[in-house]
Amino acid sequence: MITEQPEDMGQNSKATEKDVTVSFPVKHRRRQYIFKLKGIWRETQLAQPKMPQDKFVPPYDGPLRLIQKSLIIDPEILMRCNQLACAHLRTIHDNRKSFKGILDLRKTKNLTKAEEKTINSIYFFYRKHKMMKEQKKLKLEQRKALLAKSSRKQVKETDEQRAARLEKLATPKKLFPHDPINRGKWKPIYNMGRYMDLAEPVKRDGIQPRTSFTVSKAARSYVPTDTILKLYQQPRRFDDLEPPLEPGRPVTRGALLYKITPTIEKLYVVKIRKEGTTSAPEDEVWKISPNALKYKASPRILQLAKPIERA
Repeated sequence: MITEQPEDMGQNSKATEKDVTVSFPVKHRRRQYIFKLKGIWRETQLAQPKMPQDKFVPPYDGPLRLIQKSLIIDPEILMRCNQLACAHLRTIHDNRKSFKGILDLRKTKNLTKAEEKTINSIYFFYRKHKMMKEQKKLKLEQRKALLAKSSRKQVKETDEQRAARLEKLATPKKLFPHDPINRGKWKPIYNMGRYMDLAEPVKRDGIQPRTSFTVSKAARSYVPTDTILKLYQQPRRFDDLEPPLEPGRPVTRGALLYKITPTIEKLYVVKIRKEGTTSAPEDEVWKISPNALKYKASPRILQLAKPIERA
């Protein structure tokens, strides 16, 4: 509501009233309190500010102070890249419980290792310490309850009772010997000959190693037949043959069965050359050809023929 008044403000003048709507820009301010509603996830998320800004804190210029950390993270946990493949702890528990009667010992050990790896990972570190703290607190409460339940009035021990207790503790325990083993009577010696024979090792004939120099007994008593004697004699056609050449290396089977082709046989024949070209006399070895005598050297050849002047 805005009221307008004229410039001439007299006694008879009246103020006129008009309804005017005015809009002002709204500034988004950060919420002063951050609260959390238990059990309602959506309202909890909507209650958080969209652009939270931390309060400005001036840098500390005073003396250095030693900050003691309550929790110390192991150096293995600092490698976060090795912790990304950890399975969820609830999944491991469900798998081990569901397949308890099916899994073998090796796979059960693998599940236990995976569980230890998940518990010791960086993502489970603080929750692990929280669980350990709760377990420690629970054990302490159970111990206190047990002590309160079974607490009795302690009676002061007298000197006679203490001396009797110490004497009882100092007395060594009684040793109970084992019962003697009844091995029976020894058998007469004249009946033990059979056992002595069985105790001896079996006598075997020694088989000597066979060598190329030893001739068998059957070979010594061998009598050749007429056919063997006939084959033993060399035919007459082999009397005039030259002894075979001894190759430097063993001849292959393919070389022995090789057949010469017409081309190889043609190349094997010596080529007939013209007269005077087959061989030259000794005096013509150093003879200069006519073309060499007519040769004229180029400037480049003359330049290369000069010796190099060395310093």
